[in-house]
Amino acid sequence: MAKRCQNKWERGRQEVCPAVWKLLPAMVVIVAALGGVLGQTSDSAKSLHPLEIRITAPLRWKGSCLQVSIDRVNRSAGSPYLPVMGMLMASSTTSLVSGKLKWFTVYGASDILDTSATPLQSGITQHNDYCVGPTFAVVDLKNKTRRQVPVRGKLRVYASYFLSEQDWHTNESQVEEMLRIPLSQWQAKVLRPKAVTITVPIPCREPACNPNCDAPPFVQGNETEVIPDTLSDAHDWNNRGKAITEELEQKLFPCLSP
Repeated sequence: MAKRCQNKWERGRQEVCPAVWKLLPAMVVIVAALGGVLGQTSDSAKSLHPLEIRITAPLRWKGSCLQVSIDRVNRSAGSPYLPVMGMLMASSTTSLVSGKLKWFTVYGASDILDTSATPLQSGITQHNDYCVGPTFAVVDLKNKTRRQVPVRGKLRVYASYFLSEQDWHTNESQVEEMLRIPLSQWQAKVLRPKAVTITVPIPCREPACNPNCDAPPFVQGNETEVIPDTLSDAHDWNNRGKAITEELEQKLFPCLSP
């Protein structure tokens, strides 16, 4: 069942949906930050997960579309259930503050909650082709900036699944309850879907660029992602963000601008 989050509240010029923010750590497949996903994933090729994910062709740019072809394979005797919102992709960045790798969602995040799932029969492969855009938005709420960052470096694909139909229905009931009751009464433990992941390099969008075009872009310490992207029309925020991007590209990655 799909539901758009209600009862939005404002923080400055930004609208944030509390139900979405709170629900994400409890339901892996709906993402505003990757923390709820990273703690329970493993590489499908090295694990005993019933679900395996494969990149079936090298990633390539076609215009402004990064083409990603994925197989999800059920290699078990059972029938895991695949959430409709169970496919997530994230692009790598490097923090200017810590120097650590940081992942930002580039596909699969939404403020519309859809808890439905479908079974994948034993031995069956489900193939899907995806288009990932060339940039994603990062927001600094403290300094009131929003800017576009290029999809560059590595792409991490997350595929979520429930081990059984009963697990899916349990999660579905818990999510529905969470949307009905006050935030203070939400349960601490929720049956979450499991997930497997695979990470692949992102090719340079422009072949003639210098070698740095395949390195992760830098983000500043306070920059994060906001879902839904309600600041896309905030001109002052975007103008300040554009100035930051231009400065960083000139200093660190002259290869290409988003």
